[in-house]
Amino acid sequence: MRTGEKVKAVQVRLSEEEWRFLRRLAVDLDTTVSEIIRGYIGYLRRGGRPVGLEEKEQERNEKGAGLER
Repeated sequence: MRTGEKVKAVQVRLSEEEWRFLRRLAVDLDTTVSEIIRGYIGYLRRGGRPVGLEEKEQERNEKGAGLER
């Protein structure tokens, strides 16, 4: 993919509960689901830590240090 090239569609499978949550969040923030996703990607590109991956990263660090649970 070249820099600046746009992707026409991204497919993500969400449970009904996840989809309801995301739609409600968009309504509460007076924005669109697409803008929420774009905002999160911008956050990651600025060096933000991926949400939800901290636990997996911590497990990897503990295994590397010989501190397995």
